Amino acid sequence: MDKSKTARSLIRLGQKSRVLFPVHISYAHPDVSVTLTIHVKPGTTIQEAIGLSGIQKIVKEAKLIEGQVGIFGEIKSPDTPIQENDRIEIYRPLAATPEKNRKKHIQQADRKKAALQQTN
Repeated sequence: MDKSKTARSLIRLGQKSRVLFPVHISYAHPDVSVTLTIHVKPGTTIQEAIGLSGIQKIVKEAKLIEGQVGIFGEIKSPDTPIQENDRIEIYRPLAATPEKNRKKHIQQADRKKAALQQTN
């Protein structure tokens, strides 16, 4: 193997690891929606990218909580390394879960049923 080719390959690999790539940080709320694009180094984690973006200074509600971040709609851990052009999403807590909604509808139906039985 030619030593000059090996040396050039190593130099290129060394330079490539220092290249920055774009990622997008996104947060949506009924009143505000923010998407920022930043450039990060390979090996950057979700948590680091969110910190670098400054989105938490722009939108006070954008809090990083375990299990409430993801990439392209898939929940990820904050220590997950990111890749070029990933869309990091900061999720907010749900106002009502599907389970709470079902219970509420059942209770309403039970009340209506009881009211109908009292009138009959």
